[in-house]
Amino acid sequence: MILEFGRWQVPIENSDKHRKMMREIYANIRSNPEKFSYVRSSRFYTIKSNERSRFEIWIYLDEYQDQDSHDRMSKALTEDKRAADLRARWEALIVPGSFKVEVWTDFAPELWLE
Repeated sequence: MILEFGRWQVPIENSDKHRKMMREIYANIRSNPEKFSYVRSSRFYTIKSNERSRFEIWIYLDEYQDQDSHDRMSKALTEDKRAADLRARWEALIVPGSFKVEVWTDFAPELWLE
C-alpha cells in the first residue's frame, strides 16, 4: 500500500473559490476512471490555526495498491491537458510555495491493529 499526503495553505479570501476549484478537479478525475484510479478515493481535511488566521491548511490522503498504481496516477495527472489546466488555476489560489507532498510505503502490516 502506498499513501500520499499533500498539504498546502489557502488564503481565507480564496476559500470559496478554492473549494469550488477542488470540486472541479475531482469531478474531472471521477469522470475519467480509465485514466485516474485509486484504491480508495481522496480524503480531505482542513484546519484554521486560530480565529485570526489569514489562511486555511488543507491536507489530502490518497491510497494506492502499489508503487505502479501510484506512478500511473502521477503520470496521468501530469499528461492530461484538462488536469494540467485545472492544476494551474488551483495553484493561483493557494499560498505560493506551500504545497508539499509525502509518499509513504507500508512495510509492517503485521503491526496493524484491526
